[in-house]
Amino acid sequence: MKLSLPTFRPTLIALLGATGLILLIAISNIANLLLARGSARQREFSVRAALGAGRARLARLLLTESLLLSALGGLGGLVLGFGGVRLLFSMEPAWIPRLPEIAIDGTVLIAAGVVTLASGVVFGFAQALFLRGPLIAGIRQASGGLDGGGRGWLRSGLVVSQLALSLVLLTGSGLMIRSFLALQSVPIGFDYRHIATFSIGEGGALIGPTGPARAARLQQYRSALAHVRAIPGVRGLTLTSQAPLGRMWAVEDVEVLTGVNRGQHTVDFVGVDENFFQFFGSRPVAGRLFEPADVLRADNVVVVDANLAQILWPGEPAVGQRVRFFDVESGVIGVAEPIRYGLLTDEMRPTLFHLLGRSGGGTFGGSVLVRHDGDAEAIGAAIRSRLKEVDATLQVDDLQPLAVLYDQSLREPRFYLLLLGTLGALGLMVATLGVYGVVAYSVARRTGEIGIRMVLGGRPAQIVRLFCRRMALLIAAGIGSGLLAAVWLTRYIRSLLFQVQPTDPVAIGAMTAILATTALAATLIPMRRALSVDPATTLRAE
Repeated sequence: MKLSLPTFRPTLIALLGATGLILLIAISNIANLLLARGSARQREFSVRAALGAGRARLARLLLTESLLLSALGGLGGLVLGFGGVRLLFSMEPAWIPRLPEIAIDGTVLIAAGVVTLASGVVFGFAQALFLRGPLIAGIRQASGGLDGGGRGWLRSGLVVSQLALSLVLLTGSGLMIRSFLALQSVPIGFDYRHIATFSIGEGGALIGPTGPARAARLQQYRSALAHVRAIPGVRGLTLTSQAPLGRMWAVEDVEVLTGVNRGQHTVDFVGVDENFFQFFGSRPVAGRLFEPADVLRADNVVVVDANLAQILWPGEPAVGQRVRFFDVESGVIGVAEPIRYGLLTDEMRPTLFHLLGRSGGGTFGGSVLVRHDGDAEAIGAAIRSRLKEVDATLQVDDLQPLAVLYDQSLREPRFYLLLLGTLGALGLMVATLGVYGVVAYSVARRTGEIGIRMVLGGRPAQIVRLFCRRMALLIAAGIGSGLLAAVWLTRYIRSLLFQVQPTDPVAIGAMTAILATTALAATLIPMRRALSVDPATTLRAE
């Protein structure tokens, strides 16, 4: 079922927000790398200045390089965008409104071009701003030292922002994982495996008051389905007006004649044959369920599920109560365990079950459930062939396993899980690269210092602590600010969650641990490489 645009708007805003976070993380990472590259080229700029290049010329050089880098990145992004749109259509998300209109058109190209151009200009001028002070003095400087002043603080701030934004995305991914797991554990009241459903007759139903034509059609169904039961591989069969796991259509007013809640109540109702509950292996919560003898009874009887019994007769036994619907009075003979109708994300709807052909009106018949062995397609072909032999007027439509209906209920949340999970993983990867780049650059700038410390007897653990202390503070600051942002922003994906709160501590704690572990690993990798270098070789190079 497709969602209307107003209904889909919160989801769209959440997805746009996640995409925006990825863009911000990527921008922060690129800015950090360009600042590091600018620091590493300080001696080159000094040489150029000594040869007569002015600040304006160096600024144009940096701007040209930045624009070229942005253009290449933009082209690569468009290629990935075309592939992403194709992947989106391959997933067949039919619930997304106006899906055929999604395309990389002129508007998208203009927007991408503006973002690409703006990024290139901002990055270029950001590097040019640090071309101050005596440039020629850089020739006489050695390669040591961390970035000082504003450059160092800016790069540290960019690392913190990357980690914070990445944690927001990871938290969203964790919440979607928890929601999907909760959805998979939703009880449906039966084992859906090896059950197929199909409809027969004119549209699968007859509508109207009870009469000879309707009784004859029901008998026609029963006679034809008796031959289906004889097909090898068919282990059970039942006829119903509504297959489980499908969207509930039949909603009627029922008058409660006895008990504390007398009066009109709107309930979902399903017509079933006498074998329905036996087919699903249902056990009565109270009283009993339908039996073959109930078809021949003089009075009408119904079964209610436990949810409806609690609503209509709270604190009272439901068995023995009287109701009226379709102008026919019926007695409640039993309470059944709830059976899932509708999507898994829908609330379990209270349901009344009546025997097909015994009510005074409404819709009956058409949906057939078959429990089978082996392949569903083979059983379906055998059913079509047998019914064609028995009664050529009966048409088999919409034959599919219940497993397909179950999977369709999971398709939408699985799509959002895949989308947000991919964005979260991408954000983690970019943020990890940012941390790695900062540490690798810092280690490269202080290689001489590391060599001197090792020659003077410094232990590797002491040197590692020296570098990790600063990065640990940055990681802690990023995680702290990310937690605050995640608690505030994840409320916007509340509509995508199922039985999970946006502040779920398990999801937030797990994603925080993943980010912290990954960031610390990215810190230690370049440190190990620096400690493996021979100090004497390092000092000679310096």
